[in-house]
Amino acid sequence: MTLGQVYGRATWDAAFAEEIDEAAWSLCVLGQDDQSCSTAVGYRGKPGGRSPRPACRGTGCREWRWGQSQLERAESTAA
Repeated sequence: MTLGQVYGRATWDAAFAEEIDEAAWSLCVLGQDDQSCSTAVGYRGKPGGRSPRPACRGTGCREWRWGQSQLERAESTAA
Protein backbone atom coordinates (compact mmCIF):
# COMPACT_ATOMS: atom_id res chain seq x y z
CA MET A 1 0.00 0.00 0.00
CA THR A 2 1.34 3.45 -0.87
CA LEU A 3 1.26 6.59 1.23
CA GLY A 4 -1.18 8.12 -1.27
CA GLN A 5 -3.54 5.17 -0.90
CA VAL A 6 -3.47 5.45 2.89
CA TYR A 7 -4.23 9.16 2.98
CA GLY A 8 -6.66 8.81 0.08
CA ARG A 9 -8.70 6.35 2.10
CA ALA A 10 -8.48 8.60 5.14
CA THR A 11 -10.31 11.31 3.17
CA TRP A 12 -13.45 9.20 2.77
CA ASP A 13 -13.25 6.74 5.69
CA ALA A 14 -13.63 8.65 8.98
CA ALA A 15 -12.96 5.61 11.19
CA PHE A 16 -9.76 4.85 9.27
CA ALA A 17 -8.67 8.50 9.53
CA GLU A 18 -9.20 8.37 13.30
CA GLU A 19 -7.05 5.24 13.58
CA ILE A 20 -4.28 6.86 11.51
CA ASP A 21 -4.35 9.93 13.74
CA GLU A 22 -4.19 7.79 16.88
CA ALA A 23 -1.27 5.82 15.46
CA ALA A 24 0.59 9.03 14.58
CA TRP A 25 0.17 10.37 18.12
CA SER A 26 1.55 7.08 19.46
CA LEU A 27 4.85 7.92 17.74
CA CYS A 28 5.34 10.77 20.22
CA VAL A 29 8.51 10.12 22.21
CA LEU A 30 7.55 12.51 25.00
CA GLY A 31 3.86 11.81 25.32
CA GLN A 32 1.02 13.96 24.09
CA ASP A 33 0.61 15.65 27.50
CA ASP A 34 4.26 16.65 27.92
CA GLN A 35 4.92 20.40 27.76
CA SER A 36 7.77 19.84 25.27
CA CYS A 37 5.45 18.09 22.80
CA SER A 38 4.80 20.24 19.71
CA THR A 39 7.95 22.34 20.26
CA ALA A 40 11.44 22.59 18.82
CA VAL A 41 12.78 20.70 21.85
CA GLY A 42 10.52 17.74 21.15
CA TYR A 43 11.11 17.73 17.40
CA ARG A 44 14.90 17.92 17.64
CA GLY A 45 15.35 15.50 20.52
CA LYS A 46 18.39 15.37 22.76
CA PRO A 47 21.13 13.26 21.19
CA GLY A 48 23.73 13.47 23.95
CA GLY A 49 24.15 14.08 27.64
CA ARG A 50 23.01 12.12 30.64
CA SER A 51 19.53 11.41 29.39
CA PRO A 52 19.56 11.23 25.58
CA ARG A 53 16.23 11.13 23.80
CA PRO A 54 15.51 10.50 20.12
CA ALA A 55 13.91 13.13 17.95
CA CYS A 56 10.13 12.99 18.03
CA ARG A 57 8.10 12.51 14.87
CA GLY A 58 4.70 12.26 16.51
CA THR A 59 1.76 14.32 15.30
CA GLY A 60 2.34 17.34 17.53
CA CYS A 61 6.01 17.71 16.68
CA ARG A 62 5.43 17.19 12.96
CA GLU A 63 2.70 19.86 13.04
CA TRP A 64 5.11 22.21 14.82
CA ARG A 65 7.76 21.61 12.12
CA TRP A 66 5.22 22.13 9.34
CA GLY A 67 4.22 25.47 10.89
CA GLN A 68 7.87 26.50 11.17
CA SER A 69 8.42 25.60 7.52
CA GLN A 70 5.47 27.77 6.52
CA LEU A 71 6.91 30.71 8.51
CA GLU A 72 10.35 30.23 6.96
CA ARG A 73 8.88 30.17 3.44
CA ALA A 74 6.81 33.28 4.10
CA GLU A 75 9.86 35.13 5.43
CA SER A 76 12.02 34.11 2.46
CA THR A 77 9.43 35.25 -0.09
CA ALA A 78 8.91 38.56 1.77
CA ALA A 79 12.63 39.34 1.69
